[in-house]
Amino acid sequence: MTSRYGDAIAAQAVTDVLAEGWSNGVAERTVDIYGPPRRTLTIRAAVIDDGRRPLGVLAIIEDVSNVAVSKTSAVTSSPTCRTS
Repeated sequence: MTSRYGDAIAAQAVTDVLAEGWSNGVAERTVDIYGPPRRTLTIRAAVIDDGRRPLGVLAIIEDVSNVAVSKTSAVTSSPTCRTS
């Protein structure tokens, strides 16, 4: 089951990044949605053009939830060293 609140937060972030990308040429934001399910999204936007004029802005939304969990697990489960 997905969270409607989480979807609304993600949709607003995409809208904001698209607007910022249109104004500045590029934009990026990471959004943590605490779920359920918990997700971390990276949103990137860039203006696309035909070499003469801007045609629009493109957004790429990447779910990096598993990457964030893997990094956290690697830090918390590091082996302990023993000395004799």
